[in-house]
Amino acid sequence: MDIILKRSNGDEFILPKGVKVSVPVKRYKKINTVEMIDGSRRHGFLENSSYKSWGLSWMPKLSHGDIQTLSFLCQLNEALDFQNQYESMDWFNVLITRFSYDSVSVAGEEKYWSIMELEEA
Repeated sequence: MDIILKRSNGDEFILPKGVKVSVPVKRYKKINTVEMIDGSRRHGFLENSSYKSWGLSWMPKLSHGDIQTLSFLCQLNEALDFQNQYESMDWFNVLITRFSYDSVSVAGEEKYWSIMELEEA
């Protein structure tokens, strides 16, 4: 069983093992904000619009390569397909809305912890 993020071109990224995934939370969105090419923002006011969000966290077990992969996915700034096979085989279209990490020394070896939040697109 794996947790997978997939790009629209079919590239799949199996997320590193040891991740803790929060139970999907159903949230309600009242305002949708979009940034235009010229930098201006447009706001759409919505009613009864809901979406799911997932929190993912890794304790200090990640390698530098794992962090590079997670950073790459975040920098894509595009919608991805998300599947948590521990929960179901369903796919969800998501955006990465939060990503942070830091390094720690574990038995003299540099390891990383990370937090990522996904929101249904």
